[in-house]
Amino acid sequence: MTPAEIGGLIILLLNLVAVGVAVFKLGGAVQKFEMIGEKQAMEITELKNTVKVVGELVVKIAVSSERMDNMSSRLNRVENRVEEMAHGEGYVLPLRPPGAGPP
Repeated sequence: MTPAEIGGLIILLLNLVAVGVAVFKLGGAVQKFEMIGEKQAMEITELKNTVKVVGELVVKIAVSSERMDNMSSRLNRVENRVEEMAHGEGYVLPLRPPGAGPP
């Protein structure tokens, strides 16, 4: 073997080592990307669960608000009835006898 051939083999060998190192480094990078992807998938799942809980809370708040509105209208009706009773007309005593007509 001539020195030129030996030099060529050495260069070829160094190139193969460089390619092997590059492939090894790329393998590490691929593993890192896989780990990042798995972590992001877990975080997305957690976010979905959180959004689901928030949605349930919004529904409960809406139902509670509707109940409070209903209670408010009931309270207004009761107040009106109490006012009518305080004036002596309506449920307790009618001011005019039945059939008396307008005042």
